[in-house]
Order: sequence, then structure tokens, then C-alpha cells
Amino acid sequence: MDYCFDTSAINRLNDDPDQRAIVTGLLAANRVLITAINIIETVVTEDPVRRISLLRLQQQLAKGYRPLRIPPELLKELTLARAGDLPSVTLTIDETGAGVWWALHEPETFGEEERQEGHAWKKKLEDAFTEANRLARPEIQKLFGVSNRPRSTGKLIQMLCKNPQSFISTASSSYESITNKPLSVEEMRDLFVKLPEWPLYFAGWAQGMYARALQERNYSPKNNPGTIDLWFAIYLEHCDFLVTNDIGQYKALRVINVLSKRRKPRAQILMYDQFRKRLVLSPAPN
Repeated sequence: MDYCFDTSAINRLNDDPDQRAIVTGLLAANRVLITAINIIETVVTEDPVRRISLLRLQQQLAKGYRPLRIPPELLKELTLARAGDLPSVTLTIDETGAGVWWALHEPETFGEEERQEGHAWKKKLEDAFTEANRLARPEIQKLFGVSNRPRSTGKLIQMLCKNPQSFISTASSSYESITNKPLSVEEMRDLFVKLPEWPLYFAGWAQGMYARALQERNYSPKNNPGTIDLWFAIYLEHCDFLVTNDIGQYKALRVINVLSKRRKPRAQILMYDQFRKRLVLSPAPN
């Protein structure tokens, strides 16, 4: 079985008093797919001792397997492979991810300059996501009146699925930025069937829109999953279990996961304590 960990779960595992037993049991019959996102988020850790500890743990879990690309790059590679009718695609980092590989294998050499670069990258990403939804909120509130406003992310996704014209321009623009070709609605439907990563990506976008721009209460960034949390939806097509210690991300991904098509059965999304119970008899410490 393939396991993928959100960085919040890696932090929990790093602090778990039964870490050694858990890692041994996990790797005995399973593979862990460390992601480039895991490493980038870890590099941002201020405490150098903790940063090194987290990276060493990820190196142990990866067992020499190269990290998965960050979701937008993964989506791009899959899309280009399909557009070019290529026989295979590389899901893991290549030479452009040399910094990620370096951090994983030589964490002691990473310093404050690299940490600041990682922090700036993450901040820019999350700030743009927050600002986009802040600006969109007044218009989306007008678009959805009280009578036709969906009452959950799931309802919004259902509404969008029934009306692909409502987001074809967004999907086509994203596709064209990769392939230099626009999409028709029928081409989009075919793409979404052949590459389930695409509907998972847009379901994450829809979840962010609902949480930040549509729901009436608790729509602040601190109360909802961010860009990186929602990006993890793409990894659902590439693992059997996705483990998180973030309840907001857990709830969001469980809704989004209904759109996962290729893997059967679908990936299971677990909170860290659920994952832990699979491998350790003793309860998690308070």
C-alpha cells in the first residue's frame, strides 16, 4: 500500500513517542510517498534542530524514492503526456527539483537563506489565494441569492458538475496555459475522465471558493484550508492512504475524494490518530 502524509501528520509522527515502532511497521509492508510539498513546508521550520529531525524522518520514510512533484507540476506533466500521447510520465521530481532533493538528503546544509526563500514562496501562494477569494466574495454573494445558495461544498460541486459551462472558461484557461490549446466543454469532459487529477484540482478550487467566498460565517483564512492543503487532493489519485493531522483539510478532502476515479478502491483519508491505531496498540498520548 502507498501512504502519503500531509506535513501536519509528519510533524505528529516526528513527536510520537512510538515513532520507531510506527515507522518500522509502516515500512515493513508499505511505501511512503514523500512529496515536494512536505519538504518545502519543512524547510520553513524555524528551529534548525526540529527542521533537520523532520527532514531526516522524511528521508527514512522515502527509502530512496524520489519525492512526488508539487501538484501543479504533477498536473502539468500528466496533461502534457496525455496531449502528446506519451507512453509514460514521471510523477516524481526531476533536475528542476534539485533543491528539494538536496534538502531531503543534506538537511544540515540548509540555512536561514533557504528557509526564507521557502517561507516567501509559501506566503506568496497563500496570500494570493486569500486575496483572490476576498475580492471575489462580493460578486459571488450577489451571484448566489438566498434561494439558490448551495449549503455545503458538496452541493456546490454537484451544481458545477451539472453546469460545466459555469467553469469551462477557467478550466480552458488553465489547460491552455499548459498546452497552448483551449478546451471545449466536450473536450473538458473527456479530460476529466481520462485525468481525474483535473476534477480533483477544481474541486479543491470549489472548496476554497465555498469556504472563503460563499459561506456566510467562518469564512476567514484561519478557519479554512489553504491552497497547499487543497492541492493535496491531486495526490489522492496516487496513494491508498492520505494521512493528515489537520481537521479542516481532512473534512475538505473527504468531500473532494468522491471525484477520484482511477484508483479503486478510492484512497482512504485518515486523521493521524486513526492511522496510528492501525500500527500501534497503545493509545496516542494526550
